[in-house]
Amino acid sequence: MTRVASLAFVPPIFVAAAYGEWNPMLWFSVSAALTYIVGELGVRAFRPRLRTRPRHAIVAVSYLWLLIPLFSAIPFHYCEHMPWLDSYFEAISGWTTTGLTVMPDIDHAYRSILFWRSLMQWIGGLGIVVSMIAILRFETPSMLYVAEAREERIKPNVVNTAKEMWKIYIVITAVGAVALWAAGMSPFDAVNHSMTAVATGGFSTKADSIGAWHSLTIEAITAVLMILGATNFVTHYKAAKSLKTHPKGPLAGIFAGIRWYIRDRQFVTLVGLVIAITLYGVLTSGGNPMSAAHYYGYQAISAITCCGFSDTNVGAFPDHVKFGLTILMIVGGSTASTAGAIKILRFLIMAETVKVAVAKRVLPVRGVLVPKLGDRVLKKEEIFDAFSIAGAYVFFVTIGALLLSAFGYPLVDALFEVASAQGGVGLSTGITSPSAPAPVKALLIFHMWIGRLEVLPCLAAMYWTVETVLRAIRGK
Repeated sequence: MTRVASLAFVPPIFVAAAYGEWNPMLWFSVSAALTYIVGELGVRAFRPRLRTRPRHAIVAVSYLWLLIPLFSAIPFHYCEHMPWLDSYFEAISGWTTTGLTVMPDIDHAYRSILFWRSLMQWIGGLGIVVSMIAILRFETPSMLYVAEAREERIKPNVVNTAKEMWKIYIVITAVGAVALWAAGMSPFDAVNHSMTAVATGGFSTKADSIGAWHSLTIEAITAVLMILGATNFVTHYKAAKSLKTHPKGPLAGIFAGIRWYIRDRQFVTLVGLVIAITLYGVLTSGGNPMSAAHYYGYQAISAITCCGFSDTNVGAFPDHVKFGLTILMIVGGSTASTAGAIKILRFLIMAETVKVAVAKRVLPVRGVLVPKLGDRVLKKEEIFDAFSIAGAYVFFVTIGALLLSAFGYPLVDALFEVASAQGGVGLSTGITSPSAPAPVKALLIFHMWIGRLEVLPCLAAMYWTVETVLRAIRGK
């Protein structure tokens, strides 16, 4: 799979050539060659079987998300002269669509490097494996698809699902780029920000992020793009299909498409949580209500969609508002979207399960009460997975926050930063910086990795690795 990943370095080579950036052009070429060579050597050395077992898929995908950023870090090290740890941090933050950055001078970086950061997030938004499935023909693509923490499908076939997702993704990105260009961004900035907004990644071409433009129009466009990226792509597909095939014409198709979003409980919950946290911040912080609603609202959208764009200094927010945003970063967006974190659907499943458990204790025992989501009865496996993933997720966020606070950071800020890293968000209170201690960067790298794959696959991969090493030791 790393052989296909080497193709990702090709677009930045052309961007470097267009801007006359010969040093980045060289190192992108070197990175592409190394990625391909290592992939080729791996294929020849291990002679992979055509039929992949579930545990093989989980281990391969988990470590793929650590391996590809290793090659992707090369341009940062040799072009921007960043230390290797910082270069790897930047690369894994890109591929996991986190958006936390340790680049010291974004405003004066090479254009091709800035484009590379955006491209990593754009590809990583749908997932490395989803991208490869759309290009290659695997014997058992469904195992790889599930191993990358994806379950829902637009089409019964996983390959066709990946292709449909990419079609929707490209259209939204293209429309977003044109809108941002019309709103005042340069074509280069518009393309980059549309890519990272839809990918809910959050990398920007400016150190001040979206706040550098001081434009409500640009903020509104990016807010819409973030929400679209964090919305279930199945809903996008159904809405687009209604628009194209409605018998009463395009106008009726638009209203039919809007109804699909209203019927999507994850979408409605996302919007509701943004409004709730924004109102909470406005009502409890004092000051100018309109100004507070503006800044808290934009950051709330950025937090729950796991994008990380910012138009102000989040570190200056009151602790209770930062904690509210932390909750949104842990909840995350919809399933089958580019957003990270636990996902809204799992919270809906857990809420329905708790509701039934309470009802059994207070209502007369007549009939059987079962948890349902809409008209669909929830399976035991769905409930088990929701509680397992959420429990493991919160456990690691808690442990990470405690470890980070041991370095002297306030607990609320530490919790915010870890939730941002693990949720693939990118908002920061200022802890993430080039001057941060190496153990802090390493800790956040770990959380970016496990968060992108929703914890359990990474734990399974680590368990398999330890078990393999122990067997090898015993064998000696």
